[in-house]
Amino acid sequence: MNMRRGVLNTLFAFVSIVGAAFASAASAQNYPTRPIQMIVPFPPGGIADSSARIVAASLSSALGQPIIIENRGGSGGNIGVDIAARATPDGYTLLMTPNSPLTMNPFMFKAYPINPTRDVVPITMVGEGYIGLVVLASSPFHSVKDVIEAAKAKPGELTFGNIGVGSSHYVAGALLNKKANIETISIPFQGGGPALQSLLGGHISMSYTTLSAAIPYVNAGKMRLVAVVENKRLAQFPDVPTIAETVPGVTTSTWMGLFAPRGTPQPIIDKLNQVTTKVLGSSEVLEKLASVGILAKASTPEELGKTVQEDLDFWREAIATAGLGPK
Repeated sequence: MNMRRGVLNTLFAFVSIVGAAFASAASAQNYPTRPIQMIVPFPPGGIADSSARIVAASLSSALGQPIIIENRGGSGGNIGVDIAARATPDGYTLLMTPNSPLTMNPFMFKAYPINPTRDVVPITMVGEGYIGLVVLASSPFHSVKDVIEAAKAKPGELTFGNIGVGSSHYVAGALLNKKANIETISIPFQGGGPALQSLLGGHISMSYTTLSAAIPYVNAGKMRLVAVVENKRLAQFPDVPTIAETVPGVTTSTWMGLFAPRGTPQPIIDKLNQVTTKVLGSSEVLEKLASVGILAKASTPEELGKTVQEDLDFWREAIATAGLGPK
């Protein structure tokens, strides 16, 4: 009797698992049947918001349902990430975010709210962004070496614009200070635009900025691109050196990714990956993302998960090296 009961229990469990799998697959086939909320953990107007709106518009058309952007800024992106991670995992709440709230903030905030490798599920990489160091065209700085020599000659007098403590822009400046043994002063701004305007006005010595924001000024002869903050030269600017060529280790990484709350059914993750990958391959979306400084680049969920882990390892060391710590 006990053996029979055991067999029946095993059979019941198997049928339940199979039934749940079929139900999940059927749900994914019909998904979505109502509007989707896409949380962006920063205020409107920035590169994160602009990228999300570009992708959401085309993704909405492909899925046949509205995608509503919810800007939940605050605490360096932590508030929006926390809201997304705790949402119902049914595919109707997504998170579009740059890497900083997931892979930098865990080492910058004492009360970081989530586990970035557990509480959100990767869907796809959206694209990569690039950061450069720019000065006025009239500046005497033509190279990173020039900046270092001037900073050593006048400690604490040179200033660099950035978009706040914890940003890739800020960490790049802090890393250069640390590794080159210089003292330049951080001047934070509410966005890259205001930082560049301050540079144009002669109020700061230089600025770290997304390339898309700076290139129009460079092309107009108003600014000079001194270097890029990457691990290798960019194909678009083969003659522009990296900072790391002069000071090894001064690199950053910037990307945008699409995520869902933990527990979102795998068939829905797979469907979102397939549809978003197709959207990112369209020439219209490619051009629009490029215009805001993002080079479209789709990935599998597994590839994005690997990128998150590699980024966590990178920023743990970079933030410690720069002498930064939790708030």
